[in-house]
Amino acid sequence: MNEGQAMRDIRGDLQDRAALLEEQINAHEAQFEKLIEQLKREHDSRVEDLKAELEAVNRLMEVELRRRRRDQVHGQATRGCNGPPAGTPALEGERNAYRDVVPFARRIVEAFPERVLWGTDWPHPNLKSHMPDDGLLADFIPHIAPAPELQRKLLVDNPMHLYWPEEAK
Repeated sequence: MNEGQAMRDIRGDLQDRAALLEEQINAHEAQFEKLIEQLKREHDSRVEDLKAELEAVNRLMEVELRRRRRDQVHGQATRGCNGPPAGTPALEGERNAYRDVVPFARRIVEAFPERVLWGTDWPHPNLKSHMPDDGLLADFIPHIAPAPELQRKLLVDNPMHLYWPEEAK
């Protein structure tokens, strides 16, 4: 075999390898494009589910607001607004702080027990004029999640599934 023949064989081998690599790259690119499309479909589906849930929460809140207004007009006490003893002052001395939120929060916890979790933005870095009383807010937990299983989902199970899914039972 002469030198020219050897160069053609090496060039041929390199061209064959380049063609094989191009085929592999094209196959992976096609697979990648299919995965991108699948992710887009899953994303769009998930967004639609979340929009539907948000709409349900909004409707629930509208119904609750109308009921509360009706009860106030007729002089009825707001039902389900239990919480820490009446008059328990917040940090800045406000009486009956946060009690108006209990019926809304309770309805959301009861309607979406697998989708809610308890949280605060402590230490409240963005607040300048009012500092929430986190202790008083925590006292409302049994009133927005009255059943022990709801409290467990709100405080333990749902956060575990969100932040540490691999460790969630």
